Amino acid sequence: MVNEETTTNTDEFDIFSEPVPELSDDDVKAARTVDSKAWILSYMGEENIGRFGMIDGLGFALQCVEPEVMRCILCYDDSPAIKSLAMVKQTIESVGGRLEIGDFTVLKEYVEPEENDSENLTKEEVSVGMEVA
Repeated sequence: MVNEETTTNTDEFDIFSEPVPELSDDDVKAARTVDSKAWILSYMGEENIGRFGMIDGLGFALQCVEPEVMRCILCYDDSPAIKSLAMVKQTIESVGGRLEIGDFTVLKEYVEPEENDSENLTKEEVSVGMEVA
């Protein structure tokens, strides 16, 4: 059964050092689109129990632990990742599933990647060619 109510309970998100960013109506609509539902359903179900992986570009990893239960096993403790996870929670609930977050969720500090200073690097002079004896 599809749950059409917007869930506002974020108690399980208390593990993060930052508050859950508030989802706009557009965020909730995006989380509940047919494409979003089809995407999350491809991770859920009896055939996916035990399957886990990092969700590319969103900053967290999920594992299917029961046909309708997804568990967050890792998440960056960072606002964009937390917001993405909150949106995926909406998606999971919209298809009748449940997202688990808790002591088993590994929190990873997000460290901003350093800019690539390759333009400022000097190249060593290297002899090109073959030495002939």
